[in-house]
This record gives sequence, structure tokens and C-alpha cells, in this order.
Amino acid sequence: GKSSRKSKMVKKLDFMYPKVESEFTVKTEKGGVTTLVMMALIVLLSIAEVVSYRSQNNELVEHIKVDTALGKQLRVNINITFPSLACEDLHVDAMDAAGDSQLNVEDTFVKKQLHLDGTPRSEEEIKVDMNAARKVQEEKTAILNKELPEDYCGPCYGASDTS
Repeated sequence: GKSSRKSKMVKKLDFMYPKVESEFTVKTEKGGVTTLVMMALIVLLSIAEVVSYRSQNNELVEHIKVDTALGKQLRVNINITFPSLACEDLHVDAMDAAGDSQLNVEDTFVKKQLHLDGTPRSEEEIKVDMNAARKVQEEKTAILNKELPEDYCGPCYGASDTS
């Protein structure tokens, strides 16, 4: 009775995606149920999208707040690695949209020396390099301060003195 009538109605709904001509197809209850479920799902999702669109686009918020504070500084956190640049050559200058600038920001600027693989260098390694650089600078200063004869014009094209 009733269940066979429902079964026939559901079988009639199995028409959505026939892959062969209709005379060679067999309409099944399973195919009809699948069609009904998919149609209901499509309708449900379509309604949900319309409701979502309408609820978001009905909100119109208009408010402007002017920041009247002068001289305040915005905190900006950045993490940048410069593998081929010495720490002493790094400087930060900042300018906001109003044109206020901060030159050579160093009070909160943290520089860390790194190895080529990106690991931080130890304090001891940095001290060794600083002492070596200081020694080279002292040698250069000693050469510059050395008394030279009046007619001395320096080495030619960087050639070293062999005397």
C-alpha cells in the first residue's frame, strides 16, 4: 500500500544524472532518496548563504575616533635578519603618516650577532672578535701616527714597503 506508493514516487525522482539513455536506465529507490537528500541540502545551503549575506550587509557601523594625543609613539615589533651586514651598520628611522619622524631609534633596538647558520653568537665569541678588531685598529693608528719623512708619498697603488 502506502510504502510501495512512496517507493514508486521516490524512484521517479531518480532522474538527475542519467548516464545512459532513459530506455536503458533503471530507477531505484536508493537513487531517488539520494536525489531528495541532495536537493534538500542544496536548498538548505542556499538559504543559509542568503541569510548570512543579509545579516552581514545590514550592519552599517559609522564611527570615527580622532586620536588627539600628541607625542605618543607606537610600538612596532619586527624581527629581521641581515646575514651580511654588521650590527654597527644597522639603524632604524621611523616616520608616521603625519610626518613625525624618529631618527636613529636605539633605546629599544636590540641587535644580536648570529652565526651563518642563524644561531646566536656567544658573548665570548663577540669579545674575541672585538679584541682582534681593536688590535687591527691600534696597528692602523700606530702606522698613521708614525713619523714619516717629508718626501714620503705613501705606497704606490697599495704596494707594501719592502724596506
